[in-house]
Amino acid sequence: MKKNKDFDCVEMKRSGAEKVYEHTRNMTLLEELSYWQQQTEKLRQRQAIATYNQARNYGLQRQVELAIATLKQAIDLYPECREMAKTDADFDRVRSDDRFQALLKG
Repeated sequence: MKKNKDFDCVEMKRSGAEKVYEHTRNMTLLEELSYWQQQTEKLRQRQAIATYNQARNYGLQRQVELAIATLKQAIDLYPECREMAKTDADFDRVRSDDRFQALLKG
């Protein structure tokens, strides 16, 4: 922030909303819809990866219940997590659990 000499106010950096407006203001409705769908998908994937990493951590700690429940959440958000978990060594300590195997089979 810096003081604006011409006005009795504080000049602020552009907000996220202003940046989005600048990016989308010349789009058609369908283009904007597509843009928001892409942004939503990116956020969903980021949430899934964060959740997946949490499940990996539980797996390393041998917290079977939490590893399975958290991995299920990740898979619900992003089904590709199921394939990743099949070969992820961080789940080796819980891999023999029947519930874990059932989750991997889908």
